Amino acid sequence: MVKKYMDTADNRHAYLFMLEVIVAIGIFVITASIIVMLFVRAKDYDTKTRDIHEANAYLTNLAEQIRLYDSSEQMEEKLTEAGFKKKDDTHYEYENRSYVYSVDLKNDDGLVDFNLACFKGKKEIVQFDVEHYIGDMR
Repeated sequence: MVKKYMDTADNRHAYLFMLEVIVAIGIFVITASIIVMLFVRAKDYDTKTRDIHEANAYLTNLAEQIRLYDSSEQMEEKLTEAGFKKKDDTHYEYENRSYVYSVDLKNDDGLVDFNLACFKGKKEIVQFDVEHYIGDMR
């Protein structure tokens, strides 16, 4: 009878140990899945941030180059030299890898308003407007 009682007590401890191991493994699995999800989200944020930075740097550089010219004809000429294709009277586009850069020029008696935008696929990443005065503004 004593031997039978000892076997049952050992079995109870084995079951409790097994239950503790299962709970610990479950906690590790849940924690690991949360961490993997966070790493995937961080990679997405990194990609979006890199896209915004690259588009902003390119468009800022382009805006500074456009502001150097004294006439809208010079601006249009330099845009076509830089690889931009004229889509209509005021709209130019340039495709670079997975980005599409867009420039809209509007000339109004010496004031050139240009809209710069960058798209990745159909989604707009960066967009800003710049005004530039052409000619003698005394």
